[in-house]
Amino acid sequence: MKEKVMVLIKITKDEAEYLRKQRMGYLIHISSATHKGKAKRYYMTEDKKAMRTLQNYRKNKVVYTYYRNDPRERKRK
Repeated sequence: MKEKVMVLIKITKDEAEYLRKQRMGYLIHISSATHKGKAKRYYMTEDKKAMRTLQNYRKNKVVYTYYRNDPRERKRK
């Protein structure tokens, strides 16, 4: 008989909230290393639909990185 394997994917808190809003909260698992109120880790059970949803979320998320000494940000004289 084959064993059933569950694959867990580490996700962020924001991604977990987004997946819950998409009615996929049953796939979210929370683990705490020390105490319930500290350092929670979020995992998602692998699922085709949830993977596509998470991939689209990550692709559409806007990330802006500011570098303090970036030459592109300097004003021209």
